[in-house]
Amino acid sequence: MKIAELLQRRAKLIADARALLDRAEAEQRGLTAEEQQTFDALHADAGKLWERAQREQEQQRLERGLNEALDRVLEPENERASTRAGGPTATPEYRDAFRAMLSGRVSPEQRAVLQVDSDIGGGFIVASEQFINTLLQAVDSLLPVGNLIRSFSVGYEESLGVPTLTGDVNEFSWEAGELTEAEEDTGLSFGKRELKPRALKRKTIKISRRLLESPRMDAEALVISRVSYALAKTKEKALLLGSGAGQPLGLFVASDDGIPTSRDVSTNNTATALTFDGLIEAKYKLKTAYWPNAVWLFHPDAVKQLSKIKDANEQYIWRQGVRNGETTDLLLGRPVVMSDFVPNTFSANQYVGLFGDFSYYWFANAISLSIQRLVELYASTGQVGLLFDRMACDGMPVLGEAFVRVQLAAG
Repeated sequence: MKIAELLQRRAKLIADARALLDRAEAEQRGLTAEEQQTFDALHADAGKLWERAQREQEQQRLERGLNEALDRVLEPENERASTRAGGPTATPEYRDAFRAMLSGRVSPEQRAVLQVDSDIGGGFIVASEQFINTLLQAVDSLLPVGNLIRSFSVGYEESLGVPTLTGDVNEFSWEAGELTEAEEDTGLSFGKRELKPRALKRKTIKISRRLLESPRMDAEALVISRVSYALAKTKEKALLLGSGAGQPLGLFVASDDGIPTSRDVSTNNTATALTFDGLIEAKYKLKTAYWPNAVWLFHPDAVKQLSKIKDANEQYIWRQGVRNGETTDLLLGRPVVMSDFVPNTFSANQYVGLFGDFSYYWFANAISLSIQRLVELYASTGQVGLLFDRMACDGMPVLGEAFVRVQLAAG
């Protein structure tokens, strides 16, 4: 089913849910038990259609990325010259050999090519840079905020330093005369947390030998699709909830190295629910300079609450996106994205959402992935194991004032 059709069906379900609310309000009563059950079912079905539409968009982005990567491999020799400057694992020869290794059809000459920068004794093969970049693009395409955050590719032991800005340059002053001395500004200061890839545990995935060896199967695309989903979930959870100790620092973790508690807004919310006035407070807590790129981030359970809220003119503040195949809903004029990892415990003092410019969340991915093809270990089941090693990443908010966390009121 096309994305536009999915969104139209979703819009119809949401309209039906709102009709229930409007009818109950016109009769000056709450929803009956039967109406509440219908309302919840309509929202559940609408959520499933939303997820299907997003998956279709993500699949299309992934396919475009794979096609572009393949096109780069098939480009004429003179158009690929610049690729070789990236390092031994960025050459077309290395890419072709790596693809052959995944499918089990690697020649002795190609295996020699793959020994560049690899642990020969252990049998590890360093993944081609094109493979790693395509894998990372696939991961980001599966993340709700994957295309909003700022990503960097670095070496395994490389650091981006301490990017957190805890104090900014003050405004300039006007000169009082020709002999006015330059003023010294001490406002610019940085945090303590270093942005440096943190290692992930090694992981082995098993794939059918026949599937890998089939001439009609793109082994590289298969591996990317399997691994990218698992990595996306890992990255998304860390991006939102990571402790910052040996892992990324999450958006919903209060920290002076990321987003401090001074960026939390609970004013006008209740201890169990979001309110229109509370959302207004959150939006205007963010400086207008960040509004052009700012988006809301909520759990689907919070969206269900938000869909019931009206403004002073009795208009619903939620606007579902059904334009030009877009899956972008609007809240107070800004887009909304959803994630199952956003906190959804609706009780006193809990975080339930966020508003901000996600380009101020930086994520560093290590370009160091190595893969070992385990043939004999799973031979009895007709499978081949692919052991992934040297995977590392890290992330953190680098400017606290670019975000506002939505919090429920104290009990």
